[in-house]
Amino acid sequence: MRKVLIIAYYFPPENFIGSLRPMGLATYLPQFGWEPIVLTTKLKGLSRDHLRERMKIYEVPAFDITCFLQGRSQPPVGPGDSRSADGESRQAGKFKTFVKHKLKTIFAFPDRNNGWYGRAMAECDRIFSENSVECVLSTSSPWTSALVARSVKTKYDVPWIADFRDLWTQNHRYDYIIIRKFLERALEKWTLKKADTLVMVSDKRAEKWKALHPGKRIVPITLGFNSKDFKKKNISSSDKFTIIHAGKVKGKQSPEPLFKAVSQLITEDCIPRDRIKIIFYGEVPIWVKDSAGSLEISDIVEFKDIIPREEIIPKLMGSSLQLLLNWNDPDEPGIHPGKLFDYLGAKVPILAVGDYPDVVTDVLRKTRSGEQFMEIQSLKKYLWGAFDDFRKNGRPVFRGIEKEIDTYSYRAITARFADELDAGNKKLKK
Repeated sequence: MRKVLIIAYYFPPENFIGSLRPMGLATYLPQFGWEPIVLTTKLKGLSRDHLRERMKIYEVPAFDITCFLQGRSQPPVGPGDSRSADGESRQAGKFKTFVKHKLKTIFAFPDRNNGWYGRAMAECDRIFSENSVECVLSTSSPWTSALVARSVKTKYDVPWIADFRDLWTQNHRYDYIIIRKFLERALEKWTLKKADTLVMVSDKRAEKWKALHPGKRIVPITLGFNSKDFKKKNISSSDKFTIIHAGKVKGKQSPEPLFKAVSQLITEDCIPRDRIKIIFYGEVPIWVKDSAGSLEISDIVEFKDIIPREEIIPKLMGSSLQLLLNWNDPDEPGIHPGKLFDYLGAKVPILAVGDYPDVVTDVLRKTRSGEQFMEIQSLKKYLWGAFDDFRKNGRPVFRGIEKEIDTYSYRAITARFADELDAGNKKLKK
């Protein structure tokens, strides 16, 4: 079996959305003739022994420049917690954020994990001395993973597929000063010039990328879900019409249209107040809570801490509707929230709220797994119909097309990556 080195800074714990891509690929690649060898970071307090039975895993210590500069120990590998400490004033929190951002601008180049590069390269030398690696697959962010892969490509002359789960310097949340952006964009071009194939998570983002990397082979391959995670039985449903949102509410996402629609339906006696609830699992901005209060639905909207993925999946599968908040920016139509694919796997109707059509709209139309609403009246009509189904049958009707949904399973996603690995391997042998 041919061997591929997967360079992934984030690789389990499996509860984090960002790590699902490399984990999904490593799980299914052997079915397509590729043995995965994974280079990743060590985990604090967690073991990968259960994974070592089916794949080789090489670990090197994590690195976070912000912790290093503060003389603190390195944090667990996973999404950071952006909340201020309890009791800290908002003004103090803003000042700390300002200082941290300035430090990151200077020292976290191209990301806060940049010190991992040297450690990872030393381990790559050991990997190549112990294995006959035929291809390299890096997955980013962080961008440091791609820098490691570029050096491996240069040193060992193997095909390199650079997978990105987000845009680098074209990112919609890029907020560094113009000088830094100029330098980092040059670094991005220099780094990815060596890649044989670039993979981006949506076709619209791939088109945006082409302007920066002309002449490169760029393939759009979405994120996905692992079907095995949704084989759960005895899923309990609530006696209330329950709408669930999993994960943080960020930037230009807004649940306010849903709040307004529900408030009006309750006022109009279309939905009894005691028969509906909306639950957010994850961090939300304070204005979201204020919005629920101003519309007098605070009693039916619950805000809870984020919970592990293995706990949220049964809740999604037992919900009435899954709430998805689109990114409200007509200039950024290529954003797939990672939760979209878990929502597909849960096979419960998806209620998307957003002002503009985008790649989420396309996925929902293709799979018929849900609908997106851009104005209140059509949203109210949909909610009333879904509640009527719930009242009669215990839950709304799910009309998703299984065959289309399965194209987003990680087995199907991995098959596409395997095709790219095969093509790169054949090209090198010629």
